[in-house]
Amino acid sequence: MTLYCLNPACPDPNNPNTHNYCQGCGQELSKTTQGYLFGDRYIIKQVLGEGNFGRTYLVEDQNFHNRKRVLKKFIANLQGKGLETAKELFKREANILDTLKHEQIPAIYDHFEENNSLYLVEEYIDGDDLVTEFEQQGIFSEDKIKSLLKDLLPVLDYLHQKNLLHRDIKPDNIMRRRYDGKLILIDFGGVKEVSNTRGTLIYTPGYAAIEQMTGHPQPASDIYSLGVTCIRLLTGCFPGDDNENDPIYDSSQATWLWQEYLEKEEIKISDQLSHILNKMLEHLAPNRYHNVKEILENLQESPTYIQPVETSTNLPISEPQKSSAYDLISVIAKPQIFLLVTCFNGSIIIAWLIKYFLYPSSSKPLLLWEKIINYVTLLSVFIILFSFLSYLIFLIKNKNKLPTTIKRTFLASPNHSLKNTQITPTSSNPLKTQKTNSQIPATPSNLSNNHSTIKPTT
Repeated sequence: MTLYCLNPACPDPNNPNTHNYCQGCGQELSKTTQGYLFGDRYIIKQVLGEGNFGRTYLVEDQNFHNRKRVLKKFIANLQGKGLETAKELFKREANILDTLKHEQIPAIYDHFEENNSLYLVEEYIDGDDLVTEFEQQGIFSEDKIKSLLKDLLPVLDYLHQKNLLHRDIKPDNIMRRRYDGKLILIDFGGVKEVSNTRGTLIYTPGYAAIEQMTGHPQPASDIYSLGVTCIRLLTGCFPGDDNENDPIYDSSQATWLWQEYLEKEEIKISDQLSHILNKMLEHLAPNRYHNVKEILENLQESPTYIQPVETSTNLPISEPQKSSAYDLISVIAKPQIFLLVTCFNGSIIIAWLIKYFLYPSSSKPLLLWEKIINYVTLLSVFIILFSFLSYLIFLIKNKNKLPTTIKRTFLASPNHSLKNTQITPTSSNPLKTQKTNSQIPATPSNLSNNHSTIKPTT
C-alpha cells in the first residue's frame, strides 16, 4: 500500500508503506498517512487543500461502499473557553448546513469531534472550480456570464429565503459538476444567519462588499460578491494576495473600472448585462438589487446593442415590404407562372374528364388509385381557381404597371439595361441643354435625384 503524506507543501507525497518518514518532506508518516481512519469510517486518500481554519481531505466512506466524500478538519487555535465557544459555533453551523437540501449545494452527511478536532463530512463534487475553468478556456463570454447568473441566482435565493448568507462567493467556491455542467456553490464554512449583531469577519479581499468587511453582512453582500465574480471572469483580472494594483477597481474612489477595461480590450457586451452588473456592484447596499428575483427578471428582458447609423447619399431605393400572401399572389400572377400552373393542372382535369367519359363509374367501390386520381383532380381545380383569382387581384392592384410588366417580360432581352439613356434635367433655365452620356451607370444615387428624369433613347 502507498502511504500518502498529508503535508500540502510536500513535493513528493507518495511513499512506500515501509517508510516511517516522508521521503519528500521528512514528516512522520503516522496518523497523517493514507489509510488512517477518521471517525472509524473515513479513509484518507489525499489532501485537497488547506486554509487558515483547517484542512480538506478526499476520503472514502467505508459504511457506503467506499463512496468518495470530502472531509473538512476544523483547526481552532484556541484554548479554554474560546475553544468551547468555537466548538459550539461549529456544531450550530453544522446543524444549519444539515438543513440545506438543494441540488446545487453539497449535501452534509456527518459531523463529529475526534481528538479535540472538529470534522465535517460532505458530498464530493466531481468537477472543476471556475478558476480552473478560466485557466483552461480563457475569459468568459457574455452568454457564459448570463448562464452563470441564471444558474447560481436561484441557489442564492434559496439561501436568503432561509435567512442564511454564504459570505464567501468567488470563482474558487463555484464548481461545474462534470456529468451535467451544473454550477455548484461550495465552501459553506462562512455560512451565517442574517442578524443585526456584528459577526465574525469572514470574507475574501477583492470580492467582499463594504458592509461585510465591517461585520454587517446582508443578502445584498452575496449579490455584490457574485457581481464581482462575474466581472473577474469577464475581464480575467483577479485580485492579488495584498489586493493592491487591481486594474479594474479604484480603491481611492471606491469605483469599479471594469467597463473601461473591456473597452480598452475591445470586448463588447450588451447594455442589459452592463446595467445588471453595475447595479449588483453598487458601493452602498441600499442601491443594489433588493433580492435576486429582480436580477432574474432583468435577465429575461431582451438585450439591446447600440448599432452605428450609416449616413450616405448613395442609399439604395427600397420598396415597401409586402406581406407573404401578397408575395405569393405576385409570383403566381406572373404570366409564365400563371400559364404553367394553368396548363399543368388543366391537363390533369382533362385526363380525368377523358377517364370519366370513357370509363363511366360503376356501383363497385373505387380502387385506391381511382381515389387518388379524384383527389388530385379536385386539388387541381382549386389550384386553377386560386391562380385565376390571384391574377385578377394582381391586375386590380397593379393596373397601371401590368402592361409594362408584361411587355418587359415578353419583349425585353436578358441583357436589357439602362445603358443607353438620356438624363434630361428638368430646369426652368431654357439655356441648359440635354446631356447624353452612355457610360453613366444606373446607380442608386442617379435614380434618387428628384430633379432629373430618365428617358430611354430611341
